[in-house]
This record gives sequence, C-alpha cells and structure tokens, in this order.
Amino acid sequence: MKTYDEMPEYERQELVEYAQNINLGKTIARWVIGVILGLIALIVLVWVLTSLAGPKFKAYRIGTERKAQVSRAESDGKAKVIEAKAAAEADRERAAGTADANAKIAGSLTPEYITWLYVDQLDRMPQGTIIYVPTEGGLPILEAGRGVTAPTAAAG
Repeated sequence: MKTYDEMPEYERQELVEYAQNINLGKTIARWVIGVILGLIALIVLVWVLTSLAGPKFKAYRIGTERKAQVSRAESDGKAKVIEAKAAAEADRERAAGTADANAKIAGSLTPEYITWLYVDQLDRMPQGTIIYVPTEGGLPILEAGRGVTAPTAAAG
C-alpha cells in the first residue's frame, strides 16, 4: 500500500473526496439519528405530560361543565320567576278590569230593571214550563197540588 505522499495527484484527490463523502455520510447519519431521537423524546414528553395533565384537565372540564349547568339552572329559574311575575301581573290586570266591569253593572242595576228582566224571561219560556218561586224562608214552593184537578161546578 502506498502512503499519501507516494500517491499520484488524481488518487490523492479521489481519496480526499472519498473522505469528505464519508464525513458527509456520517454527518447525515448523525443528523437523522438526532432527528429520530428528538422525535422519540418529543413523543415520550407528550405522553408523560398527557398522563400527568390528563386527569387534571378532565377534572377541570368536569368542573367547568358543572358550573355551566348551575348557571343554566339559575338562568332557567330566573326566567320562570319572571314569567310567573308577568302572569300574576296579567291576572291582577284582568281581575281589576272584571271588578271595574262588575261595579259598573252593579251600579246600573235597579229593582225595576231586574223585575222587567224577570218578566221578559217568563214571556220567552215555552208553555207548561215549571217555575220554582222562592218563599220568604228561601225554600221553593213545592208542587203539592200538581196533578190534582180542580173540583168542577157540576160535582157540587
């Protein structure tokens, strides 16, 4: 084997290029190995962080969901209270209107008008309608004589 000094120039040049290629190959190999190790380290790091932070994140998420449920329940309750107040106000308005109408009607009713209305209703009833008239005690007159025929003048 020849020493470097004994080699012709073109062989020296080839040897230098060969050495540079070997160094370049080693550099690329080191870079690829570094990238692969870096990716493995990153994957392990993500896995460790996920393992450690996962339960905490789950607890945080559950807490946030519970707070949202409580907030929704409070909002629903407040909405129901507002609806109930609005319904009560509407009922009060209707009651006030009905009271006003009843007061006007009561103010316009007179004994003469009530008697006229009673007689008018009697005129409209069909023939043979039974009418119960209250007595002083508030009890109706019973039909004790119903179905009994009146005595005729020929019988006496």
